[in-house]
Amino acid sequence: MTEDYFERFFTGDPLAASRLMSIIERGGAEAEKALDRLFPKVGRSYRIGITGPTGSGKSTLINGLILEYRRRGITVGVVAEDPTSPFSGGAILGDRIRMQGGSGDEGVFIRSIASRGSETGLSACATELADVLDAFGKDVILLETIGVGQLEYKIRLTAYTTVVVLTPDAGDEVQGLKSGIMEIGDIFVVNKADRPDSERFAQELASMLELRRSEPGWKPPVLPVVATKGDGVMSLMETIQSHRAFLEENGKLESKWVESLKNRITMATEEKLKENFWENQYTKERLDSAFVDVKAGRKSPYAAARDLLSSIAIKKSVRRRK
Repeated sequence: MTEDYFERFFTGDPLAASRLMSIIERGGAEAEKALDRLFPKVGRSYRIGITGPTGSGKSTLINGLILEYRRRGITVGVVAEDPTSPFSGGAILGDRIRMQGGSGDEGVFIRSIASRGSETGLSACATELADVLDAFGKDVILLETIGVGQLEYKIRLTAYTTVVVLTPDAGDEVQGLKSGIMEIGDIFVVNKADRPDSERFAQELASMLELRRSEPGWKPPVLPVVATKGDGVMSLMETIQSHRAFLEENGKLESKWVESLKNRITMATEEKLKENFWENQYTKERLDSAFVDVKAGRKSPYAAARDLLSSIAIKKSVRRRK
């Protein structure tokens, strides 16, 4: 990517931003160089995770938040995960269809990405795309997960405030999720609150949260919302602002950013180690030999893995002595 593209990007060209995101989604050396170039501009946006079971109305709720933020002159970026197309491997783009609040508005940038089998509710490149929107100057970034239950806890490694969206008919599902998704929310939304039993469900949810260990000074609220009508969305936005103020006043916002950076260094290092390990010719030869032993029943896969790592460590030690 040429310097001209970056100049266009930093002056607010949405086409340059879109092009940059496509490069990052493809991954590889070019993506890393682009992220290196952007990183000095990263860290200014406030990142909000929107998570919850499929069908809970996350996309409609985000559409409402976009409208509320824009009424106040706050610019918004969105990274929304969609199911992966079984034919193209790309995003089906259902979320973008449901988010029409920012259509034609230069203060809003929405990017839908394919989940590509992600088990964390947030694909590997979502954080990097959030970095692009951050460097692009968006004040607030909304990150929507595809909704896969307990494994969505990793959204906390990217978002400062995590909003969990549930519906009144999710009672049994919540029981199954409470050891996972119920632990990560800073704010809980009962969407479709105009349905029967919504008040009872909200009370049960609040009772569950009483048993949860929360951050000192912040008790996760349960907010009734009807996203399709916009009811309760302003209250949600104000509660997000309150949580942000709480984090800033207690020095926790900086702590979350530091934790996120440490996690990203760890993940990037692990990925590099994995790539280098399996691309090494010596590793490939030793793996072939180990496979023969496992197939013949002379070793278990675990013993073969230990021997493989041990042989590589010995080889490196010998190389250093030379």
